[in-house]
Amino acid sequence: MKATVPDIAVFRDLLSKYRKDELLSRRSDIDPSVHPDHFDAVIAELDRRFPGWDNENVAGKMHSGTTRVTFRLHEKVCEHQIDALVWLVDHFVSAAPHVLEEGDDWIGTQGKIFFARSLDALFDGHPDHKQDGAKWRRLDNGWYMNAVLSEGAKLEMLKRFSRLAGFEEGAWTWNDKAAPPEYVDFF
Repeated sequence: MKATVPDIAVFRDLLSKYRKDELLSRRSDIDPSVHPDHFDAVIAELDRRFPGWDNENVAGKMHSGTTRVTFRLHEKVCEHQIDALVWLVDHFVSAAPHVLEEGDDWIGTQGKIFFARSLDALFDGHPDHKQDGAKWRRLDNGWYMNAVLSEGAKLEMLKRFSRLAGFEEGAWTWNDKAAPPEYVDFF
């Protein structure tokens, strides 16, 4: 049974008392498509108190550990985050292909380009990255996706695409570590 989700101000106060491992666990518990403000609050607290906390979660390093993703009625469990990310993005693009076509500004807040029509455009100024297949993935529609993204950047990209596509709340989930339901206390 799920408990009531706390008010965002109360939640932020709680986060300020958590240890790093508790914050990382909370990040895995929250579905960013359902509770984006709460998820962003966890990321902000991690960034504030533990700069560089997400360096170990770069997709290009093939972060291991089970990641469960869903899109509408479809579900996939992957051993590597990058595989889950590609699966989810391919479903996003299939449902709303216009989003990539209309959006020229696929640059994240950390300056990473998320999507491009060519590897040259994806890694403008870094030609060596084109040669390393671990740094990019080709999507089903022929576009290229940057695979060297922090946890925050991955979720920023997914939330932006979802918002631009007009997906309904709860249309997708991203569950890094795939915690069993009984572990999740109020999310």
